[in-house]
Amino acid sequence: MVNKPIWLSMRHFVTFEYLQGIYMGQKPYKICNTNLITNGLIEPLIECTIFASSLMRSKQTVDYICNSFPTIKFDVIYSDCLIERGLGDFEGERKCDIKKNKDFFVDGKYKVELTPPNGEPFVNFKNRVESILKMICKKYYTNNILIISHLQVLRMIKYCMSEEENYSHWHDINYNHGEIVKESYGKK
Repeated sequence: MVNKPIWLSMRHFVTFEYLQGIYMGQKPYKICNTNLITNGLIEPLIECTIFASSLMRSKQTVDYICNSFPTIKFDVIYSDCLIERGLGDFEGERKCDIKKNKDFFVDGKYKVELTPPNGEPFVNFKNRVESILKMICKKYYTNNILIISHLQVLRMIKYCMSEEENYSHWHDINYNHGEIVKESYGKK
């Protein structure tokens, strides 16, 4: 274990559906590549707790990470709290078609606080992400952690950890598929 634990985040590997411009949401899509960018962050670790979404694409990403670094002792915790936001009727549909809906999109960007038709309300999404953050923060006090999840979840974690309530910069936060990044959330 390194002296000071580090907090790493990673968006799962890319899927064929993503490359085809499909809204994935909570559908069980498989990864289609394993292009890993570690930025030299994971290689020095001796042990690490992985918190991951229980959706297939995240599980496949976790398997790849664990198999690629056999010298690291991984403790893996899957959680439904880290699955992607439920996008309801938008899931499985082409983004280019859905983004024409002016009730939910402005300049091609989703109005994040709105509930998609038959989808997960924003407050429910925020509450479930916040509920797992207590466990993650407790583990981070003594352990390196790596969160493997989805773009909306990683954005929500960033907002929750900064205690920010203004979501106007939501779409400015990006995580590339398969790239491990270091977070600087401090110790809450």
